[in-house]
Amino acid sequence: MKGSPQYPNDTIYELLPSNGDLSLFFLSSGDSMILLNQYLEKADSGTNFTLKLIK
Repeated sequence: MKGSPQYPNDTIYELLPSNGDLSLFFLSSGDSMILLNQYLEKADSGTNFTLKLIK
């Protein structure tokens, strides 16, 4: 997807599990992917849900 209300110029990827579970949403940010909730918002728990590319 191209953007959301909070991130209008960013790319958001939706991962659809083959077993029918809920979709996972990730915000692409440079060399990182940040997990978003079903409302396309970053987690408010204080826990870091970021995947970072290691070269």
